[in-house]
Amino acid sequence: MKMHICTHVGCHNLTTADRRYCSVHQAEQTAYESRRDQYRKQSYSHDQQHYNQFDRDKEANSFYQSRHWKLLSKELRDESMHVCECCGKHAERVYVDHVIPRRIDKRQEYTISNLWVICGRCHYFKTELEKETFTGDFIYDLDASKKFTKNNLKEIIGQK
Repeated sequence: MKMHICTHVGCHNLTTADRRYCSVHQAEQTAYESRRDQYRKQSYSHDQQHYNQFDRDKEANSFYQSRHWKLLSKELRDESMHVCECCGKHAERVYVDHVIPRRIDKRQEYTISNLWVICGRCHYFKTELEKETFTGDFIYDLDASKKFTKNNLKEIIGQK
């Protein structure tokens, strides 16, 4: 069995290759990782609250905070089992996204065929594509939105 020295500073105990720490320091490491993960969750939550409060427009924020949207998006995320519909990869955090953006066509904000579950990477590239495509001109944006289909988006995002 392959062995190595515990990675805890100053410790010279041997541990197996599949573990970083010896049995003495494993509990300390587990506690540290737990605190670190809790901090990361709080930090993300704080960033999200700040975005909702100051950066997102008020009407969109009230939509995304509504009970109906929260229940629908949770159901879709659970059904997807955290697999991105765009790239097919499993992700810890997935987003329920409007294929045709909500700000372009509010009539489809709860339409299941206009919603998909995507990972953070694909969501980022789709958002960038939306910034390039939609100019703010109402008629142009409605026309451009017809090109936004799941298959077209998969192809475009897949190239990035």
